[in-house]
Amino acid sequence: MSNTIPMSDVSAGGGRRFPLYLTLAGVFVTIFVVFGLVLILFFNRESRRIEILGSNDLVDRIGDNVRLSIAELYQPAQNLVDISSKSAALAGTSLDERMQALGALTEALRLNPTMSSIFVGSDDGEFFLVRTVGDRRVAARTLESPPGSRFAVQSIERDDGQALETVLFFDDALGLVGSRTVGAGDFDPREREWYRLAMESTEQITTDFYVFFTTGEVGLTFARQLDGGRGVVGADLALADLSAALARQRITEDTKIAIFDPATRIIALSTSEMSVPVQAPSSEEAVTMPLLSGLDDPVYRELADALDGEVREGRFKIEANDRTWLGSVSAVPTRRGSDIFLATMIPRDELLSAVDQVRDRSVLLSLAFLLAAVGVVLWVSGNLSAALRNLAREAGEIRRFRLSRPVEVRSRIAEVDDLAITMGVMKTSLQQFFEISRALSAEKDYRKLLEMILREARKVAHADGGAILIMNDEDTALEIAILEDTSSGAHFGGTSSLEPQVPPVSLEIEPGGIMHPDPDADTARRNQTISIDDLAQDRVFDSTAICRRYGWADGADKSLLNVPLTDQKGEIVGILQLVNARSLTGDVTAFDPEVVPAIEAVSSDAAVALDLRRMLQAQKDLLDAIIHMVAGAIDAKSPYTHGHCQRVPEIARELAEAAHNATDGPFAHFSLTDDEWEELHLASWLHDCGKLTTPEFVVDKATRLETITDRLHEIRTRFEVLWRDAEIGYWKTL
Repeated sequence: MSNTIPMSDVSAGGGRRFPLYLTLAGVFVTIFVVFGLVLILFFNRESRRIEILGSNDLVDRIGDNVRLSIAELYQPAQNLVDISSKSAALAGTSLDERMQALGALTEALRLNPTMSSIFVGSDDGEFFLVRTVGDRRVAARTLESPPGSRFAVQSIERDDGQALETVLFFDDALGLVGSRTVGAGDFDPREREWYRLAMESTEQITTDFYVFFTTGEVGLTFARQLDGGRGVVGADLALADLSAALARQRITEDTKIAIFDPATRIIALSTSEMSVPVQAPSSEEAVTMPLLSGLDDPVYRELADALDGEVREGRFKIEANDRTWLGSVSAVPTRRGSDIFLATMIPRDELLSAVDQVRDRSVLLSLAFLLAAVGVVLWVSGNLSAALRNLAREAGEIRRFRLSRPVEVRSRIAEVDDLAITMGVMKTSLQQFFEISRALSAEKDYRKLLEMILREARKVAHADGGAILIMNDEDTALEIAILEDTSSGAHFGGTSSLEPQVPPVSLEIEPGGIMHPDPDADTARRNQTISIDDLAQDRVFDSTAICRRYGWADGADKSLLNVPLTDQKGEIVGILQLVNARSLTGDVTAFDPEVVPAIEAVSSDAAVALDLRRMLQAQKDLLDAIIHMVAGAIDAKSPYTHGHCQRVPEIARELAEAAHNATDGPFAHFSLTDDEWEELHLASWLHDCGKLTTPEFVVDKATRLETITDRLHEIRTRFEVLWRDAEIGYWKTL
């Protein structure tokens, strides 16, 4: 008893199974998600590290740039003072002589808008000053400059100990637009701090912040002794101009810049948080600058806490106003040494806003790419698994032996497409084998069976033609039962009306052996398959008879496959021969070795079917011979009915054919099947079979109740005796 395992009980190791598209999607999505998250986290960490390094470098560069910019605010004024100290015009003793330098001084003010004024104080107490009033509201308001004024010249001259101040107003083209003469009051340049310091030094000096005499602004002065020591030339730099210059150096909206001394006293700020106490205009007392820790802004207070009373250069980070501030402290070189410092503080979110935006966009782009990759993975896995799902469904159809529909699955993936093609070929081959098996078992006509076997074998091998050779009764030769060749048009045997006109293939071996045997005879002798790729190039076999059989002039570009037909006993009953295999391009090629097993399988079924049909035919012939013998015996039994049993089948066949072929009349729809023809044949031959057991005197009777002797008198005598007995009995009763 065979043990059959139901297909439903077969599972992958007994565990839970998942569809391929979910497996592929899950694997690739997991890989992409993990890989993407790792990259995002790594990029985020590295971007923060690079951000810190970049921010430090950026803060350093910004601090250096601001420091250089601040130094450039001082440098032009300091250079101008050095150059002016050599000017002979400024060393003049009269206003007219000093006015000769007006053009140069006003041009210097144009080029250096942060300078508020340039002046000369002589050793005789005279004073000459040029300042800008056009865009300086404090100076213009203090001097009451007329409309259109761009520059103002203040000159103090002394005559007999009396000081006289003259104020001249010029437009942009140095045209005089107004003037006035006023008393100089108690102003004497020789009493000013800048004059005393400059006269005591041969180098340029820089004052502390103080209140300017004329405008009341807070600022500082660069001064130097004139050549010859007859006076001092100086340039004023107002604190408001310095703060405005700092404000222009801010790289972001909330950037804060502070200049302070080593004691953290404010020199200038980029904002207006500092309130400087202004002394009276007549006072030259130095102002008291506030400390960083005394400002209202928490940022500056945090900076003071970070410095902790000791100013040192370097980077720092503070937290203030709920923001992180990145900054640096650097020394600003001056003529008297690096005794002032510059602090630049920038909100981190503003400084690194572009970097944060790039990082955020990169993260969003990575997430978008990750989502897109997940979508692509799902789409690809869906498409890939769709083809495999269809193939699995086709495999299920094959498993259930539903082979009627071809496999129509196609894929751009080579392996999947090859699998689909292979399954299609397998399904078609199984369908062909099943059809061949059904046809072989159903077909009763021997000739049609031969034709069917050859046709199906040609389909499997994609051959132009072929033949079936059957072993004769003596097992000495192969006789052509059917031959077809589409290339030459040859077709005989089978259901064709043409009988084979070629001699049988002899299997007898001539004395001395055979140098080049015939392929057909060698196949039958050895009971082995023979495949010849090119008959013209083959040097083993003699294919002359085969070429002549198919009507070929030669064997060029001809291929051949001989498969023996063996019965259940292993005895050869014939040969299935195929010629000229065709490739997909239509060229004649050798038979594919992978096709040969399929042809052998077909030939095996064909051999069994042919052997069965031969046995059935032999049985039929035996039965027909017995019937003919019985009919002959019946006809020979009586000389009066001699030939009757032979004549009835002929008459019955002719009558049935006339009715079968009728197209009108009462027999127009009458027809007989092959089995009915066979039944009519048997009935016509056996209609008198009962005469075998009937006595001759019955078969040869003259009348109905007569045998060889006339028994009618015996019946009459019996009737008379019966009548006599009846009559005697009647009379006895009287």
